[in-house]
Amino acid sequence: MQIKFDAYRQPLIHLAKNPMVAGFLRWWLTELRMLLPAQWRSSSLDLTDTAGVRLAMPGVIVSRIEKGRLVSVGEVSPVPSGAAEQKSELRTLLDKARGKSGKTVVILPTSSVLLKKMRLPLAAEEGLENILAFEMDRHTPFKADEVFFDYRIVHRDMQKNRLDLEIAVVPREVVERPVAQLGGWGITPVAVMIAEQDVLNEYFNLLPRARRPQPAPLLGRYNRALLALVLMLAVGAMLLPIIIKREAVLHLTPIVERAKLAAEATDDLHRKLDALAGQYNFLLEKKQASPVLVVVFDELTRILPDDTWVQQLDLKGKELQFMGETGSSSKLIGLMEQSKILHDTNFRSPLTKGQNPSSEHFHLGAEIKPSEMNVISAGSQKAAAPGSESGPPASPGAGKAQQPQDEGKTRQNVEPPASHSSQENG
Repeated sequence: MQIKFDAYRQPLIHLAKNPMVAGFLRWWLTELRMLLPAQWRSSSLDLTDTAGVRLAMPGVIVSRIEKGRLVSVGEVSPVPSGAAEQKSELRTLLDKARGKSGKTVVILPTSSVLLKKMRLPLAAEEGLENILAFEMDRHTPFKADEVFFDYRIVHRDMQKNRLDLEIAVVPREVVERPVAQLGGWGITPVAVMIAEQDVLNEYFNLLPRARRPQPAPLLGRYNRALLALVLMLAVGAMLLPIIIKREAVLHLTPIVERAKLAAEATDDLHRKLDALAGQYNFLLEKKQASPVLVVVFDELTRILPDDTWVQQLDLKGKELQFMGETGSSSKLIGLMEQSKILHDTNFRSPLTKGQNPSSEHFHLGAEIKPSEMNVISAGSQKAAAPGSESGPPASPGAGKAQQPQDEGKTRQNVEPPASHSSQENG
């Protein structure tokens, strides 16, 4: 993992040093910074409730900083009795000027500070403080170890790749003398700033960075407590739905188990019912697969005309073939098509002359229609139970075979001569 990170680190560093990328990042961060409150956006020292101290020989002038201006509060003059009374009077004025913040800054006149504008390459911004210290003797009459300085960036020109800035330089003793004097009175300044008359220049802080008070840690004692509380609330917010769902699962588990057992029992009953229905339907199908001869005989008796008799009848599966003599062969096919249990009737051989002068010998074949079976279905509510007395439905022909013949019409097969009765099969 470390090897992969090192492989990407150098290209990222090179990309970050690109002037165009750096300019875009600065612009983006500036836009984001403008969304913050005003007190958060300020990169300079917060001067709210801050007292300004100016050493004016032979006394000390104390001012209150209000919106970048210095409002005089009072002046401490040297007293013959010594520094104790001067220190007490100074503290009284400071407490009056700085309020609850307790911050004090040293104010230097503009005449004691060297302000200079400079122009450097844009790439110098990365180590600007070290570059200014190295170039101090070229741009000022001082060396870097003789002065304290601070700077502010005025403009970044991305097209010309240059950086415009302003630098403030002051001799060390000008800063160290008032800081040491205030330190002797038990007062530690947080900044050394410049003022022209009563207008404060908030851009520069000439106090060395090592002596500046460090900002309070972001995670102080109270912030750590608040952060811990937020984390606890966040963990609780994540765990609460899980706990609620767990309780719901524990409550629903017995119900689901009971429903599962009931479903399994229902499935078992369905399987048993299907098995019983299959057994009943098997016998029924076997019984109704073969047509009943009585029904076939009754249908032929009903359909064939009176001048027709059957000499031979063969039933093979569902195919019926019968031979005989008739006096109206042209009507046989039409009559057979009117049957409710026979279909696809046709002559199996040519007609020949019968024994009687007016009769013809025929050979017909037909298919027996499958009868509708009262098959029991496991899902049917009206299906008869396997043990009930209901049997297979009678075919249409069988039903009609039980009805009396129509009045005025008598079915009578013409008996063949006695010499030919031995050819009949039934």
